[in-house]
Amino acid sequence: MNEKDKAAKGSSEEGESKANNNKKSPLVHGMAGAIAGAGSTAITHPLDLIKTRFQVLQQYGGGLKKRKLLDAFRSIARSEGVRSLYKGLTPNLLGSSVAWGLYFNFYNLHKTGIEKYFMKPLSPSDHIVAASCAGAITAVFTNPVWLLKTRMQLQVEKDVGARKYRNILHAVWKISVEEGPLTFFRGLGPALYLVPHGAFQFVAYEYLRKVALQKDEQTLGPTRAFVAGVVSKIFAQLLTYPYQVVRAHMQQAPTPDQVKTLSTTDVALRLFKRGGVAELYRGLFPSLLRVAPASALTFVIYEQSTRIIPYLLTNLPS
Repeated sequence: MNEKDKAAKGSSEEGESKANNNKKSPLVHGMAGAIAGAGSTAITHPLDLIKTRFQVLQQYGGGLKKRKLLDAFRSIARSEGVRSLYKGLTPNLLGSSVAWGLYFNFYNLHKTGIEKYFMKPLSPSDHIVAASCAGAITAVFTNPVWLLKTRMQLQVEKDVGARKYRNILHAVWKISVEEGPLTFFRGLGPALYLVPHGAFQFVAYEYLRKVALQKDEQTLGPTRAFVAGVVSKIFAQLLTYPYQVVRAHMQQAPTPDQVKTLSTTDVALRLFKRGGVAELYRGLFPSLLRVAPASALTFVIYEQSTRIIPYLLTNLPS
């Protein structure tokens, strides 16, 4: 090999090494996660609204709980307007981008730390530890945003003037004044209980990803990422959905005849007494219709972003 070929090869390897280092950077994973979270949320938000209503509202438009998914869409669009299907979009976009950005950043940060400390390939238990740490940190930072999203989505009044919260800033002010700042962390307990949800999902995704990756590949193509995202999300959702129902009930605004602060156990027992195990899985089907494709879209966008972002960073003008 002549000197010119060696120089060209060295330059190519240096560029590839630089790109790979960027790809493995937790910051790059965080950026990719934020982009993925925002993108998938913008597409699937109406289904998220339906899921929240199914979980919490028992009587809406003649009884939402008895309606099919398409009937619920038509009912909301007819009685509140089509734009109402995007109630709570702003906090949902903010929450999803921040949550996924933080999650992927801390998840990969912990994975890198574990690899460096133990000097060995990651095991499933290592993925569980990394995902659990990332999930706990993310839950604390994003709980206020999810509470705001839930409150905005549960407003059924068509007239904006009749709604309790006119917009997200008004909701922040009104909740702070009437219920106190700590209200923004209502439902944090169930959110922390859901930390295993992320662990289950990421262990399943990492396994499916490892199986699906072909030789010398570092990112999944869109189809394989979509399938892995759907399967891993359904697996985690079936295991942890009751906690999501409890959390949604804890975050709804209290009624005058309601005790303002109920523990996670109290809410879970009330729901169980009302309808048994089925009550804890209310809204599961529309939830799966939303979260499985949304998760798949998130991982598709994430995988492609982790491929594109390092390239952009490598080729930024110095």
